[in-house]
Amino acid sequence: MYSGIGETLQPVVENGNATSITTTTAHPDLNGEGAKLGSLESFYAYMIRFGKNHSASSAAGLNGSESEFEQRFEAFKANIQAIEEINMNREYTFKAGLTNFADMTHEDFQGKFLGYIPRADNKFLSPRSDIQQGVHPALSETSSLPTSVDWNAAGAVTPVRDQGECGSCWAFSTTGALEGARQIKTGILASLSQQELVDCSGFEYPNYLHGCKGGDPVVAFEWISQHGLDSDESYGYVSANGVSTACTASSGVLAMTGAELTNVWSVDTASYGTMMSAVAAQPLSITIDADATFKHYISGVYNGPCGWKQNHAVLLVGYGSDAGNDYWLVKNSWGTNWGEQGFVRMKRETGMSSCYFFGAFYPEVTAGAAPGFIPDTSSSIHACNLPGFWVTLLLLIQFLFKKRW
Repeated sequence: MYSGIGETLQPVVENGNATSITTTTAHPDLNGEGAKLGSLESFYAYMIRFGKNHSASSAAGLNGSESEFEQRFEAFKANIQAIEEINMNREYTFKAGLTNFADMTHEDFQGKFLGYIPRADNKFLSPRSDIQQGVHPALSETSSLPTSVDWNAAGAVTPVRDQGECGSCWAFSTTGALEGARQIKTGILASLSQQELVDCSGFEYPNYLHGCKGGDPVVAFEWISQHGLDSDESYGYVSANGVSTACTASSGVLAMTGAELTNVWSVDTASYGTMMSAVAAQPLSITIDADATFKHYISGVYNGPCGWKQNHAVLLVGYGSDAGNDYWLVKNSWGTNWGEQGFVRMKRETGMSSCYFFGAFYPEVTAGAAPGFIPDTSSSIHACNLPGFWVTLLLLIQFLFKKRW
C-alpha cells in the first residue's frame, strides 16, 4: 500500500512485495467535510467508494502499476480543482462532485466513455422503400402542451444502464428511443439488446458503426429496420470492459422485428416548440457535447458551457421546471452513480432552442408483437454481408422449418 504526506508517494513493501491499497481510516466526507479533497486520504476513500484498484502490485504497465497510481492521483487532484471551481461559480444552477471519472484525464475520459460519431447528414444510407424520413409533419410549436413530461415516471423508460469503458452510447440511445416508443404504443416495456448492435451492425456499416469505438443512432435505426433486434435478456450487455464480442444474433430471441420500425423522423433542435411537441409524444434519441463540466455533474439543472462538438448520444425523456429553472430531462448511460441516479436535467430556455442538443431522432413504430415472439418468417435475415444466393437459401430454410436463423 501507499503512505505519504502531501503529494509524496512511497510504496510500502511487505514481505518483499508491494501490496494493494487498503485503509482502515474512516471514510472522509467526499463533499469536503473531513479529509481535504485532493489529499491522499480522500483519494483512498474515492477508490473505495467507486471500486477502483490502482495498486502497486506491478512495477510497470498501465494496469496496477505505480505509475498508474501516480497518474490517477494527479488527475484526481486536477479534477477536484475543476469541481471546486464549478461549485464556486454562482451563475451555475447545478452541483459538481465526484463521479466515476474523477481519476481520469479528460482525454482518457473522451477515449473510453464518449462514442457518438456524426455523419455528414442524418438520412438513411439505403432505407427500405416503405420507410419515411425528414422532419415529422405533425410536430409543430403549440401552446396546448402539458407543463411537464416525465416518461421515466410514466413507465416508458427502462432502468439506467452503464455502458462502461465502451463507446456504445449510440446503441443505448437507439434502444432507449425504441423501447419508449414501443411501450407507449403497446403498453409493454421490453429491454432491447445494445450488445447486438455493438457486435453485429458494423459488418454492414463499417464506415459508420464501430462497436465500442463509436457509432450513430441514425445508422443503427436503419440496421434495425432491416434485421430487427433481440431482447436484452437473451443477448445481454457484456462490453463494459471496452471490448466488442463476436456476433451471436442467431442464438438470441427476436424482440422487435424490422417491420415494426415504420419511420424515423429528425426533429428540429433549433425549434423550441417542435422539441417540446416531440418529447411530449415519446422519448427521443439525441446527441450532445459531453464537455469537461458535464462529466462532473451530480445534481441540479445543468447550465454549463454550450457545446460545440457532438460526441455523446443520450435519451431525452421529458421536461419540467424546478424553482423557476426550466429543464430538459435526459437519461444517460453512465450508471446510477452519475448525476441524479443516472439522469441529468439540462437547462431549457422558453422560446429558445437548446444550445446543448445537436441532433434529435423520433422513431415511429407499429403495435408490433409481444417481446420474445418469434415469427414464422422474417422480413429480413438476421445476418450480415451474406451473398445473395446464401441469403435466399437461408430464407428458404427459415420458411420450411419455421425457425429463425
